[in-house]
Amino acid sequence: HTRGKVTSNIEKKPWNDPNSLAILYSLYRAAEHNESYDLTLSGILEDAENGPYALFGLDESTLTRSLRQLSSDHSTFLTIELVKGLDNINLKRDKRSTDVITLACN
Repeated sequence: HTRGKVTSNIEKKPWNDPNSLAILYSLYRAAEHNESYDLTLSGILEDAENGPYALFGLDESTLTRSLRQLSSDHSTFLTIELVKGLDNINLKRDKRSTDVITLACN
């Protein structure tokens, strides 16, 4: 018997229907943290600390679907190239994570 020790299990489940602006915000926060606005899908999936995969546990197909939707709906924030082996995500350098918050509040 150990005194004062509490043990619990926490299970992180993926977000199957993510909010696109939450994804966009997490991309910008990761870019600001890494000081790079040129991302790759493979890099996001490998980053265990930052970005939408790390935060929300998104699988590749869910993340890809969200990125395509974001690129279509918010082209002033990002462009993507996810065809024929390309997996580039280019965030606009004139935008910041705070701009995503402003967008979400409108």
